Amino acid sequence: MIIQTLDALIKDHQVSNQTRFHKKEYVPGEIDCFVHLDMKTMRQIAKDYSNQVDKQTLNQLFTHKYHEYRMVGLLVLLNQIKDKASLKASFDRFNQYIDYVNNWDLVDVSAPGIVGRYVDELNQEAILLMYTKSNNLWVNRIASVACLYLIKQNKLTLPLKIIEKQLRHNHDLMHKANGWMLREIGKQNIQTLNQFIKKHYQIMPRTTLRYAIEKHDQNIRKKILGGRFEWM
Repeated sequence: MIIQTLDALIKDHQVSNQTRFHKKEYVPGEIDCFVHLDMKTMRQIAKDYSNQVDKQTLNQLFTHKYHEYRMVGLLVLLNQIKDKASLKASFDRFNQYIDYVNNWDLVDVSAPGIVGRYVDELNQEAILLMYTKSNNLWVNRIASVACLYLIKQNKLTLPLKIIEKQLRHNHDLMHKANGWMLREIGKQNIQTLNQFIKKHYQIMPRTTLRYAIEKHDQNIRKKILGGRFEWM
């Protein structure tokens, strides 16, 4: 039923390869397909059908050419998490279809609540370390953004390790993700963030640095951007 509901909703929608928030292409030759459903609608559909979606339907959602169908599949997995057993089941399904989690918002919506929570509650740190070794941009971003769940629990050691391993990544989307995670670390412990920046200042991409210090006082931001750390 969930597929039919989505099909009915997009009947008169324009199909495109980009949106106001998505570029046509982040990875050469990898072009997504959008039918322009808003997040509120997708969240509601996932909520309405989460208890009715079987494995075959999940497969249809995750392998669908339309971006929004894959998003609904991820939202269903999130909704199905009730305890550690269902958390493991959702993660296993996520990992099975990880190649289809292939745009920045698909990653950002799902990685903390599925992967990050799995790593934290089932003590599976090796998963994130494995993801950092992938040649897939989106898997690398999953490793970084999943850390948001741990950071919000004030567990900063593994996130710092993951960010450090991917700090020299060559893609701008990773620079932004790492900077975002560092900014969140700063909300928990500003001294930890400042020490990390000082240690890695020479190799940290400028985008990562700017994202990381967005919440700093303006005068301190200027000093950091200029490579001055005498105030610490």
